Amino acid sequence: MTVHTTELQGLTPGTATASVTTFTEGNVVSGTFRVSFQGETTEDIDSDASESQLREALEKLSTIETVSVVRGPVDSQQCYSWTIEFTG
Repeated sequence: MTVHTTELQGLTPGTATASVTTFTEGNVVSGTFRVSFQGETTEDIDSDASESQLREALEKLSTIETVSVVRGPVDSQQCYSWTIEFTG
């Protein structure tokens, strides 16, 4: 997972941050993941979740109003890339 910090916008310009933590390195992606934003964390999300499943999980957080989610194609290690745009 890669965070594109140049696209983040906080309440105060230049204050938004994001990070990715890898707990176990591996070759084939499976299981679940969580996303944290401004001190809140989603429930477990399946690694092969649909765009709507990830969007719904994110929009359950009180720190997020609405998002648009696009899931990229699966690669040889069963990994997806995600593009999340904060729309509200």
